[in-house]
Amino acid sequence: MYAPYAETRSWDDARAITLSLRSKEHAHDCRYLPEPDLVPIITEQAKIEAIADYKAGKEKALGFLVGQIMKQTKGRANPELVNKLLRDRIQ
Repeated sequence: MYAPYAETRSWDDARAITLSLRSKEHAHDCRYLPEPDLVPIITEQAKIEAIADYKAGKEKALGFLVGQIMKQTKGRANPELVNKLLRDRIQ
C-alpha cells in the first residue's frame, strides 16, 4: 500500500504549484514539531482571574481577554471572531 510522503508544503500562486518546505520523514512524531506561525500561549494569573470573573457574570472581563489576544497578535486578529471564540470556549 502507498504511504504518503510526510512533509510540509506551500503553494506558489504565480506558478500554480506546491513546493516542499520541510520533510517530516525522520521526525518520530511530526505532530509535536513547533508551528512557526502560532503565537506562544502563556497563561498568566490575570488571565485565569479574568476567566473566573467572566464565568461569575462580569462581562467586562471578556474585554480584557480579547485585548490580550489583540496585543499578542499585534492587532491582526478579528476582534469579533476572538470575542465569539472566547465566549464559546469559556462556556
